[in-house]
Amino acid sequence: MEKKHSQPWKILLVLALIGLIWIFIADDKIAVIILMAVAYLNNVSYSMVSRSAVRDNAPYHAFTVLLSNVLWYSTLNLLIKDDMTIILFVPYTVATVWGSFTGAVASMKVEKVFGITTNVDKKKASAKSALVQKVLLVFLAIFGIIVAIYAENFAASLKIASLVFVNSIAFSILRRSRNTNNTIYHIIASIVNSIVWYLLYRDLALTGMTFVLFTSYCFGSVLGGLTGQKTSSVIERQIGATADKHLEKDGESFSYKEILTLIPKKTVITLTLVATAFAAFQKNHSFLLILTAFSAAQQIAFSMVSRSRNRDSMIYHVIASIFSNGVWFLTFRQLHVKNWTPELYVPYAAGGAVGSVTGVAISMGIEKKLHITSET
Repeated sequence: MEKKHSQPWKILLVLALIGLIWIFIADDKIAVIILMAVAYLNNVSYSMVSRSAVRDNAPYHAFTVLLSNVLWYSTLNLLIKDDMTIILFVPYTVATVWGSFTGAVASMKVEKVFGITTNVDKKKASAKSALVQKVLLVFLAIFGIIVAIYAENFAASLKIASLVFVNSIAFSILRRSRNTNNTIYHIIASIVNSIVWYLLYRDLALTGMTFVLFTSYCFGSVLGGLTGQKTSSVIERQIGATADKHLEKDGESFSYKEILTLIPKKTVITLTLVATAFAAFQKNHSFLLILTAFSAAQQIAFSMVSRSRNRDSMIYHVIASIFSNGVWFLTFRQLHVKNWTPELYVPYAAGGAVGSVTGVAISMGIEKKLHITSET
C-alpha cells in the first residue's frame, strides 16, 4: 500500500507572510529582496545537489553542483559583505526553507522523468550517460587549465581549488554517511569534514569571498563532488552501511527512548569533555562553549535535513529545514565575528561531531515512529 504524506503548505504560507512583513519593515528593502531571491535559488539548487549525490546519475549531480556553486558563492558573498548582520537572519531563513522545499520537489520530478534512482552500485551506465561523463571530464580538464593560466594569484587559486576538492569529497562522504546506519563511519567523516571545511571557509571569509577565486572554487567543487559521490558509495558497499536498517523492527512498538540507544554515548561524552576542557583553558571560554552548542545544534539540524531530503515526508523536510538554515546562519556568524581564529576549531569540530551523530539518531527515531522511509 502506497503511503501518502501531506504537504506543508500551512507552514510555508506562514513563513512567506513573515518574509513579506520583514521586507516591509526593512530599511534597505532592495537588499533584503536580493538576498532572499539568491538564498532561495541557492537552496533550490542545494536540495537538488543533496539528492543527486546519493543517486545513480553523475552528469545530473555534476550539473546541480555547478549551479549550486554559483548561487552558494553569491549568497555567502552577500552575507559576508553585510558582515553577517543579525537583521538578515529572518529573511535568509525564510527564503532558504522555501528553496529547500522547492528544490526537493523539483529534483523528485527530474528523477522520475529520467529514471534516476538511489541504486548507485548496481545500475549500469548507458552509452549516452557514459559519453556525457567523458565530455564532462574533458570540460573539467580544460576548465582547470584555463583557471591555472588566467589566475591572478596562482598559489591562492591552487590552494582554494585543492581545499574545495578535498572538502567536496569529505562532504559527499559525510552527506551519505548521515543516510546510513554506521556510526563510526559517520563520526570519522564528520571530523575530517570539519577540518577541511574550517580551513576552506576561513580562507574565503577572510578574503571577503572575492569573485577572483570563484572559478577555482567551482572547478574544485565539481571535480570533488563527482569523486566523493563514487568514493562514498564504494565505502558504504565495503562496510555494509545501509539507509533503513533501523526500520526493520516493528515501528508500532517504537519508543522515543530508543533514540538514546542509537546515540554512541561514550563518543559523545568524550567529545563533549574535550570541547569543555579546551574552552576552560582559553580566555574566551564562554564564547567557545556557546560556539560548541551552536555547532552541535547546527549538525543535529544538518543531519536531520540531510536525511529528510531523501525521505518521503515533505512536512518533515520543511520543519527540519527551518532549524537547519536558521542555526547555520547563527553558527557561521559566530565564526565570522571572531575572524576565524585557530582556537575556534576544536569546539566547532567536537560540537559538530556530537551534533551530527545525535541528529542522525533523532532522525532515525522520527522516521521509525512516523514510518518515513528512504526513496528508491
